[in-house]
Amino acid sequence: MDGGQAHKLVAQAIERLTPDVDLGTLDDQADLRDELALDSIDFLVFVDMIGKQVGHLIQEYDYPVLTTVGGCVDYLQEQGSGSYVHTWS
Repeated sequence: MDGGQAHKLVAQAIERLTPDVDLGTLDDQADLRDELALDSIDFLVFVDMIGKQVGHLIQEYDYPVLTTVGGCVDYLQEQGSGSYVHTWS
């Protein structure tokens, strides 16, 4: 999976979780929990969405990497070949 595909998947998950957020103003290195006012349950839902998009369970020890858009993109590029990717319609 390339960076563009990974960024698109992360953006889709953010839009589903917080539809009123302007993704154009979101810094790739900003903490999503702070920027999107996510509580712990919201963050777990976000992580679950990312995992479902790529077809595997994300382990708790990987959660700190997923706190930024950039971290999510890097994680997705490292984790998957992109053989299974779910997108929402």
